Amino acid sequence: MLLIDDVQFLAGKDALAGGIFHTFNTLLDGRNQVVLTWNRPACEIKSLEPRLISRFECGLTVEMQPPQMETRMAILKKKAAGLKVRCR
Repeated sequence: MLLIDDVQFLAGKDALAGGIFHTFNTLLDGRNQVVLTWNRPACEIKSLEPRLISRFECGLTVEMQPPQMETRMAILKKKAAGLKVRCR
């Protein structure tokens, strides 16, 4: 599995982007998972090579938002219960 955070910082770094491109292809050919995160869609990132945009957009794209307060509280309560911490 390959996990890359903040893909937008690859923009304009051609040598690094080329390495990522070949690594990405090798991993996908081997049926490995690749997870990428960025703060906006790949097509909106200036100076990002078109071949990288094509690869990055070939899979599932999901926009993530912070959970609602009710969900946050449920997560905290479950975590607290697992740690045997009492909540009010």
